[in-house]
This record gives sequence, structure tokens and C-alpha cells, in this order.
Amino acid sequence: YVGDNAAIAAKLEQWESARARAAAMTQLPAGAAFVETPTARRILAAISHAQWMADLVEVSGPPGIGKTRTAQHYAETNPSVFYAMMSPGCASGVAAFEQICEDLSIANPPQGVRRMARAIRERIQGTRGVLIIDECQHLGIPAVDELRAGIYDRAGVGMVLMGSETLPIRMLGRGGNTAQIVSRMGRRLVLRRPAAADANELVKSWGIKDPNARKFLASIAGARGGLRAIVKTLRLAALSKGGDVASLEEGDVHGAWAVLSNERSEEA
Repeated sequence: YVGDNAAIAAKLEQWESARARAAAMTQLPAGAAFVETPTARRILAAISHAQWMADLVEVSGPPGIGKTRTAQHYAETNPSVFYAMMSPGCASGVAAFEQICEDLSIANPPQGVRRMARAIRERIQGTRGVLIIDECQHLGIPAVDELRAGIYDRAGVGMVLMGSETLPIRMLGRGGNTAQIVSRMGRRLVLRRPAAADANELVKSWGIKDPNARKFLASIAGARGGLRAIVKTLRLAALSKGGDVASLEEGDVHGAWAVLSNERSEEA
């Protein structure tokens, strides 16, 4: 045989290494599907208030604090919950209402904000439900006012406007039609940062045994990304342990966080 044995061996080694990495990835735990942290309980209470009081509620806070996952959990575990997520392209009323129709599975929605608002009302009226509009910081004030006038004032169900920490500033400080929106707010939950108890509950749910590792993980919740940063750190650290999160030690999570925080600083 006159083939290049060294080259073939190198390719086999590369293939085996890739196979091992793929196997490790399949073993990576996703963590608990939902962890009811103290902050999550406050969010759940605010959404429940909106639903059973047919009220307009604002929930705002920094990224990574658990707003979206908590809202999705509420939708998964309660009847008549309608959830829609906005994006940067939803600033106008037309784009926002198109997204809501899509997320509520309204087939062939009509054109125009008024017609789409009617279709959305027909979908949710009489349900004693709640419409959660997530990532509301992407909406222009006219779009929010269309939600207020076209849906909330007429549908007879609760509505939750959920978004980042910029939402209260935009809602309260821009004049125009904001007074009509703010005057209808039955409850405002403004979250500042993950509570220490939130981080502790999340780390506990992953089954980390090393007390120093638990302490370090809880300390990074105050960094940009909040609780999400803890999950990413755990998943990266678990790669070196074949997915065995319970065996992680302080050095493992330190190393994973060093990689993530360095990438964050380079992005900044």
C-alpha cells in the first residue's frame, strides 16, 4: 500500500475528535425548563393581575432577568394566554399588528391596522384571557397607542406590555398620546437587576455541588446578561466534563466565564 498513512491517520483523529465533541454537546443539560425565582414570581403575579382584572400592565427590566421565559411559562400553564414577541422591525403599527397576527396564528390577516385590530379582537374577545406583548421597547409610541385604542379598550381582556429597562422612560417621557396609555396602567412592575436570590435559585436548580462554584456563579448575575450569563457559563464549562454539570468546580466555571467575558469585552 503506497497511500499516505500519516494523512489518513490525521483525518481519522480529526474525525474522532469531532465525534467526541458532538457527543459531549448532546449530553449538555439545558437546565431546568423553568426556575421560579423570586423575580419570576413577581412577573407571574403581574401577568395574573392583568388577566383576571382585565387590566393594562407594564413589566420592564434589563435583559437576562427572566422576563420572556416567565411569560412563556405563564402561557404554557394557564388558559387563554396570547403571546406575541416584537422585533426591531415592528416600530410601526402595521408591522406590529402583522407580527401579532402571525404569533396568534391568525391566517390570512387583512390589510391595514384597523382591520388587523378587528381580527385580533375577534380572536381574543370573550376568553377572559390576556395578551402579552413582549419586547415592547421596539415599538413606537403610536404603535403602542394603537394597541391601547384598537385592542385593549375594546377587547375586554388584559394586556401586558413587556420590555427592556428603556420602556418606562419611553412610555412616560415622550408626550404625544402617552397620557392615554399611562392613565390606563393598572400595575407597573419595573425591575432593576436580578436579585441575589434569583441567581441562587438558578444555580441550585442545576445541581452544582461545589460551594465555591455556586458562589462564583451567583456573583456573575450582576454582569451584562444577568441570569442568562450563568446559564451560558454553565453550558460552556460542562463541555469539558462531558455534560456532567454536577462535577463542575470553581476553576471550571471561572475558566468558562473568562472566555465569555473576554468575548463580550471584544464585542464592546
